[in-house]
Amino acid sequence: MDIVYFTRRFGFHAIVSNATNNIWCFSKIDYEVQVIQDHDQFLHLKVSCGILPEDIFCTFIYAKCSRNPRRILWEELKTLSNHKTPWLVGGDFNAILHTEENMGGIINRLGPLEDFNDMILESGLTDAGFEGEPFTWTNKRVWRRLDRVLYSKDWTDLFNITRVTHLSRRLSDHHPLLITADRTENRWPSSFRFQQMWVSHQNFLETAKRCGVSLYMVLESTDVWEAVRDFFCGTPMPRSFTATSITLIPKVNSPQTWADYYPISLCNVSNKILSKLLYTKLAQALPHLISPSQSGFVPGRLLSDNILLAQEMIHQLDLRDNRGNLVIKLDMLKAYDRISWRFLCFVLAAMGFNSRFISLIRNAIENSWFTILVNGEPAGFFKSTRGLRQEDPLSPALFILAAEAFSRRLIHYS
Repeated sequence: MDIVYFTRRFGFHAIVSNATNNIWCFSKIDYEVQVIQDHDQFLHLKVSCGILPEDIFCTFIYAKCSRNPRRILWEELKTLSNHKTPWLVGGDFNAILHTEENMGGIINRLGPLEDFNDMILESGLTDAGFEGEPFTWTNKRVWRRLDRVLYSKDWTDLFNITRVTHLSRRLSDHHPLLITADRTENRWPSSFRFQQMWVSHQNFLETAKRCGVSLYMVLESTDVWEAVRDFFCGTPMPRSFTATSITLIPKVNSPQTWADYYPISLCNVSNKILSKLLYTKLAQALPHLISPSQSGFVPGRLLSDNILLAQEMIHQLDLRDNRGNLVIKLDMLKAYDRISWRFLCFVLAAMGFNSRFISLIRNAIENSWFTILVNGEPAGFFKSTRGLRQEDPLSPALFILAAEAFSRRLIHYS
């Protein structure tokens, strides 16, 4: 297709596209658009406009249909979330957040849903919701909400209203999305009155909690903040923070064997807050500690680079070489489960981390309790003695630090 033709046909001033030419972004003359990162699954842009007090970032998505390529996309989006600027993410994610976003088809695996949910949580994004039809894609047998818009907290600080409308579907199998962002403030602020004597009433807190979810969250957040503060002062996390429930979700309507179930772990949100804070600190040092050959989970590096490099190396095997060619494929089966805590702490100390930080890491990973939900009820707890928790924000960083010791040994003997 001639993108220049469409630019003129629709009256736009300029257009940018990604390298694979499957994402187009048209812009008017009032907007200055700069490509920050070009990827085969997304286009990350910096947008400047005279009517906005600061620049905004927009990432437009066209995700792959397969789970593994989408995992690469999720890791890239987590890396992009490190900046503290207004950020909007939207497009075709080719994934759903909940089973309610699917009609007419069977969800055989819940892993892709968990991947998508974890990416949104760890990136600090929020679903903008929608108005209109509940599903955005159909093949006339299955209906799903594959297209959506997400935004960061900094975006909501700039735009107090962000509205997404599912427009009517015409020739495509997808519904187009109309995004409206408004900075208009309320002309008449709501009236608020508070009497100091209310606080002295013995049932004040319970009454305030019943007034609404938002106020309840404010009251509860104080307890969470105090627990987080105590943790960084050296107090071990309470068992209620680290307790994880394991349950089985059926893949089919009438499960008959264990293979018909999918195990998922239900972690405490407070625990993820602590892990995210530790990861934020640790991520700053990773690019200086991890070898250039390792690109996964390292901020500023692309996992896709290693994939392309591996493909090129395989192609080079056919070339004649007097020394011969050899490729070793190492499959780390259940790698997270096999990490030794003692070895991990030894690696951290060898890399120069002080004893206080290592103690925080030990408190975060060693106090791990699990329970199995049987018919929805916990059947006792058992304690882990090694390994890292799956889907924990801190686990990927700790794993690559442990694997770095192996990488350096390979480099030493090569």
